[in-house]
Amino acid sequence: MICLTGFICTVVFGHNLENFLDSKEETNIGNGKLEKILTHKELRVVVDFNTINYFIYKGEPQGFQYEILKEFCADNGLDLTIDATNNLPSAIGGLIHDEYDLVAKNVFSGYVNNKLVEYTQPLMKTKIMLVQRKNGKATIDGNVPYLVKNRGELARRTVHISGNTSYGFHMQKLSSDLECPISVVTDTSATTEQLLEKVSEGVIDYTICSEKTANFVGSHFNTLDFSTPIAFDQEFSWLVANKSTKWKEYLDTWIVAFKQSDRYQEICEKYYSESANGIFSQKKFNSILGGKLSDYDDVVKSVASVYDFDWRLISSIIYKESRFDSQAKSTVGASGLMQLMPITAKLFNVFDTSVPSENIRGGVAYLSWLDDTFAPVIPDEKERLKFVLASYNVGIGHVMDARRLAMKYNRNPSVWDDNVEYFLMKKSEAAFYNDPVVEHGYCRSAEPLAFVEKVLDRYTHYVNIIPGEEKKSLAAL
Repeated sequence: MICLTGFICTVVFGHNLENFLDSKEETNIGNGKLEKILTHKELRVVVDFNTINYFIYKGEPQGFQYEILKEFCADNGLDLTIDATNNLPSAIGGLIHDEYDLVAKNVFSGYVNNKLVEYTQPLMKTKIMLVQRKNGKATIDGNVPYLVKNRGELARRTVHISGNTSYGFHMQKLSSDLECPISVVTDTSATTEQLLEKVSEGVIDYTICSEKTANFVGSHFNTLDFSTPIAFDQEFSWLVANKSTKWKEYLDTWIVAFKQSDRYQEICEKYYSESANGIFSQKKFNSILGGKLSDYDDVVKSVASVYDFDWRLISSIIYKESRFDSQAKSTVGASGLMQLMPITAKLFNVFDTSVPSENIRGGVAYLSWLDDTFAPVIPDEKERLKFVLASYNVGIGHVMDARRLAMKYNRNPSVWDDNVEYFLMKKSEAAFYNDPVVEHGYCRSAEPLAFVEKVLDRYTHYVNIIPGEEKKSLAAL
């Protein structure tokens, strides 16, 4: 799960969820959905992960659907909770059973039974293009001429499609229109990107993708031809559960207005233009194509396994501390990938913080020590991880001060949110850092609070997309 703290700002069309709800008559099931989202201040969404909608590049979450969802939640003061799956039927099932409020995938109109779901206003219109190699003979269809110039020439040929998309709808319709049917092979284990790779490598002859995707990946797959359209003016939309009338109407109004904004154009340009393929410039750091977070993945995995930590958590900390720069130095003397202070490096026998393996070993050893220190008083791993991260950033003394303040003011010293977190924040105020129970004085509180939030935020993105063993700290999800 991914939790992104939303913030309130002016909605692009001049009102927010509360005003919208108040302005409508209270009818049908849609009221319940909209009221639930408003009450909990949370939007639960399922997306697919691929090279456009949602992925990690150089350690940072990105994607067309991801960025639009962030804009919607920011406009409406909502937290965004994302599940990621490439199983479209499973996603729709979760929507119907109220596990999600929204399916944010590139689902084309007409694909899903309208008795189960409703389509929002379209986010984009596109063509569906045939994907084939530019030169050479077909490897599967034998002596059939290779380059298909129009969709009628697909009769009797074999086209592979991803079972995790709505492309099957288009292929079935096209096949039924032809005198001789198309052989359609549905691969439920492959993404569209993986099928593009197979066409490029000559493993299969044909697949399909949207024109927008073709623009994005064209220069990367320079041996492929994307010039033959098989369907025109196809709209893709978000999905909501059937009869969610108010919820759908609200989304429709927002989408129509947002599509007229400069921000929408920026997102489209970033992910759906010929210039967008710069995201492929370092393929190994794209989670879908190369799967690496950084050049230090192997070292991080090795050290994390010794201390029983999830390596993706350690990577999230490293990203926040240094953005994977082993030569990074702070103004207060911290250095290396995990920004070790000299006293910490000395305590954990790190003699050269510029050596990545040593810096990581020292940082993870420190995390382990913090975890062991808090374990007797904070048995819940999910809670304890927040205390550990805050202490890693600002020092355990300040966090212990905040626990003592929590006890003094009858809050729970073993719970982070709205308890110890609150008093750590207050330690930047004289009335609190001068309190007799405080031993470590003033604290620049905003930094550790942001550190905890951002590390856990990015970590949950990594868990969603990057494979890894479920070890200590995964309970934080």
